[in-house]
Amino acid sequence: MSGRKLVTGTVEVATVAALTHAGEGIIRGGKTVFVPGALPGESIRFRRTRSHRQHDEAELLEVLESAVERVVPRCPHFGVCGGCALQHLSAEAQLEAKQTELRDNFERVGHVSPEEWLPPLRGPVWGYRRRARLGAKFVTKKGRVVVGFRERLAPYIADVRHCDVLAEPVGALITPLSDMLTLLSIRERVPQIEVAVADNAVALVFRVLDPPSNSDLERLREFGVTHRVRVYLQPKGLDSVRELETEGGEGNAAAGGTAAGGAAARGAVTDSVAAGGAAAGGAVTGGTAEASALGGGPVGAGPTAAVGGTAVASPPLHYRLPKFKVTLNFLPTDFIQVNGPVNEALVSRAIELLELTPSSVVLDLFCGIGNFTLAMAKSAGRVVGVEGDAALVARARHNAHLNRCENAEFYAADLAKASLPGSGTGNTAPWLRENYTHVVLDPPRAGALEVLASVARLEPQRVLYISCHPGSLARDLGVLVNEHGFTLEAAGVLDMFPHTAHFESLALLKPGKRKATSS
Repeated sequence: MSGRKLVTGTVEVATVAALTHAGEGIIRGGKTVFVPGALPGESIRFRRTRSHRQHDEAELLEVLESAVERVVPRCPHFGVCGGCALQHLSAEAQLEAKQTELRDNFERVGHVSPEEWLPPLRGPVWGYRRRARLGAKFVTKKGRVVVGFRERLAPYIADVRHCDVLAEPVGALITPLSDMLTLLSIRERVPQIEVAVADNAVALVFRVLDPPSNSDLERLREFGVTHRVRVYLQPKGLDSVRELETEGGEGNAAAGGTAAGGAAARGAVTDSVAAGGAAAGGAVTGGTAEASALGGGPVGAGPTAAVGGTAVASPPLHYRLPKFKVTLNFLPTDFIQVNGPVNEALVSRAIELLELTPSSVVLDLFCGIGNFTLAMAKSAGRVVGVEGDAALVARARHNAHLNRCENAEFYAADLAKASLPGSGTGNTAPWLRENYTHVVLDPPRAGALEVLASVARLEPQRVLYISCHPGSLARDLGVLVNEHGFTLEAAGVLDMFPHTAHFESLALLKPGKRKATSS
């Protein structure tokens, strides 16, 4: 937390004008003040706590006059836990606030306005979060490991016992996780747990800074069997992630399995979704279960379970897009959209807006494991996905094979350096020398600024931009519209992260009257 701490007993009264991008109330008139927990229109008592150059932070002391949109937070830890920021605001009002923020960013940052505002996309507001990173820390004064998200105003792990936004069963596993980790010999050396809830299994990836003992491995296996989750260990980087094998079933996913005894030092490798991997059956070749407890097996050989001394592959984690009859395999540390139902609605709307035909040729930039690419392949003539992470490209190729999408191809490329002839960089990617009718952009929070000129030179009929950051989206749309002559046809928000200040947006562009002609 930056800024100068203020030591003052002065209590002030004011009316909240708006919300910040982080969901804090804004007090205007004099130096601006940000007040967590305050809502627009409310009369509040507050005390300034920290000073910055442009604004002060403050503590909410009392709400004198509540906003009609204020609701009682469902979670008893709200206000302390940093996992949510808006539980005190009704779900409808949260969505309206996010639409307002997107509109404000368009006007202030990008100087653009869509010809049509699309109706918002929404889904479940509780139990939706299928990907998360939980912190874990042994607290001596408490005598146990605390598991949860970081606190909102401090660098500590929030002491929670249950989480209503995490997808089940993980939301109910906070206390069991705390109890199990407290019993480990390495309880002070497990700082985080990655959560991945697939359609067919639940995966927990434990970051281990020291090797677990045999008894630790027993407890981890027992936890996996008892709670029907797959347990993975990560001793180093992402390439070190290994599934912990069990006996008596397919990995930790099997119910009623028996914790391994003599095989305590063995660990299984990660899901077989590498390039050229198995088709729908998830078959694995060349794998071995004989690896160290921290995972020494070959990457891509598939997670295994020791059954009578024979390595048996666990089915890969996957989620489905039923409308398009697409199944996507992924690893527990891969990026996937947090909210499954909203992701399905997003993919459907994207394809509706693109209006693809058998003659369409689509370029999907920042394609990941093929979330949009393979759904588009069902109606387009040809799709080309490009992603900077070679491992994700490998899994996208596997997913294309799995779904029999022969018209889909994938490339690994640094999109910040990709360019077309005439761009002056001398680094023209082969896939950028082709003609495309449609371009899809789904970049990380930083946006896609470096690739916009190349996109404009492709002269596509339609560009669809999906974003998780309204500021970078507004900036990039401003470039496409004001510098390259595109028309912003439509835009809207998706409530991918209810009760947080975050949201996804999408925007549709078409060639305008002022097409860019400069090289």
